[in-house]
Amino acid sequence: FAEILAALRRGDRDGIRRIPGVAWIEDDGLRRAAPRPLLPDLAALPLPAWTKVPIGRYTFETAPGRAVQDAIAICGSRGCPHGCTFCFVRGVFGRGYRVRPPAHVAGEIEWFVRHHGIRRFHFVDDLFFHDREQVLACLAVP
Repeated sequence: FAEILAALRRGDRDGIRRIPGVAWIEDDGLRRAAPRPLLPDLAALPLPAWTKVPIGRYTFETAPGRAVQDAIAICGSRGCPHGCTFCFVRGVFGRGYRVRPPAHVAGEIEWFVRHHGIRRFHFVDDLFFHDREQVLACLAVP
């Protein structure tokens, strides 16, 4: 996203089309730049700047029609090692299965508990329970 903003600031609309992973629509259909390589190490991603988000103004829908304010979504992995033809996960996150270190996941949860009193966490990973050892490691982090 930062690359797109930089190209727009430079007035380089054609440059946006050379940014890996970007897609756009023209009169005759959808166009795509080259795919962006997957980030192999999710630990390299910084946490979102949660201090700039007014968390209390947002609700989280725990079930259809049931929204709560004291819950947040957590993502501990991306991708999928399987090749199911009906699934969208590979199209979004790629075929490789990558996990965040358990200490990172636990640290993010701890931050929400300390700073916002949040006690409910919804793991949005499509395959959070795919790797039993990873789940147990996340639960074991003090």
